[in-house]
Amino acid sequence: MNDKIWRNEIKYVCSGEELVRTEYSICNICRPDSHGDENGKYRVRSLYFDDYQDTCFWENENGVAPRKKYRIRIYNENADQIFLECKYKDRDLARKESCRITREECEELMQGRCGGLFGQEPLLRCFCAEMALRAFVPKVMVQYERTAYTYPVGNVRITFDRNIAMSGRNRDFLEPGVPLRPVMQAGFHILEVKYTGIVPDFIYNALQVSDIRQTNFSKYYISRKMQYMGR
Repeated sequence: MNDKIWRNEIKYVCSGEELVRTEYSICNICRPDSHGDENGKYRVRSLYFDDYQDTCFWENENGVAPRKKYRIRIYNENADQIFLECKYKDRDLARKESCRITREECEELMQGRCGGLFGQEPLLRCFCAEMALRAFVPKVMVQYERTAYTYPVGNVRITFDRNIAMSGRNRDFLEPGVPLRPVMQAGFHILEVKYTGIVPDFIYNALQVSDIRQTNFSKYYISRKMQYMGR
């Protein structure tokens, strides 16, 4: 999937109570994501890469825009479907490129190697070229529980991310049950609103975002910062 369209991406820090209240309002007017289980939830696990200068981390730290970062992602700890992604960010605008990779390709990238991986996928070729030039290696693993809802007008996607946690055991990325450390204060979670154009008024009103704090929260950045601080 190569989405060249930039979308607005707004994030909010919410308490558990605020998240439940907002989700209750949204679930009655938006369609639940098809990837969820019977409760609408699914687990997202990402392995983030950075270069030998930790450029992605320091760009986050200094508010550089535009910027990008590479990650490998799986859902519900299912190693049969693995995705290489590049996330582009320019202040409150974002877009993502994604392609499927095999387990063997994933394991090579996890070792910081790209020999023989210059295949047909343009994104994989681009990442391999940058890996060879800038010495990209895995830096941190991030996992969380997500519930998502969509609305076609404005291409609206609303996600509720709970229990955000990290691990430095990058070699275990494809393994189930990796021990994790929370990255947020207990009882707090992230609400993300992504859209193209405008959000319909009735959805905006249902979001109840006027009473919660907007944030530039980056799951990668906060997890790496914990590593830097030795937490």
